[in-house]
Amino acid sequence: MQLKVIEIDVAIAAKFVQLVLNCINQEYPHNNIFWFESDEDIKPPRELTPAFYGCLDWHSAVHGH
Repeated sequence: MQLKVIEIDVAIAAKFVQLVLNCINQEYPHNNIFWFESDEDIKPPRELTPAFYGCLDWHSAVHGH
């Protein structure tokens, strides 16, 4: 199996970096699907997912990083 190498220029790379950096301090808008067992489970994104709360959803955070 051969891997296809995709080259990106500095401008495109900078856009990806900025996308990730923009998520650091922006908590909302936010979208997530959780299974709640009690009132204790309902917390803001900064407490539920502190490692990547600034992205719209977990999936976007993973792709961004």
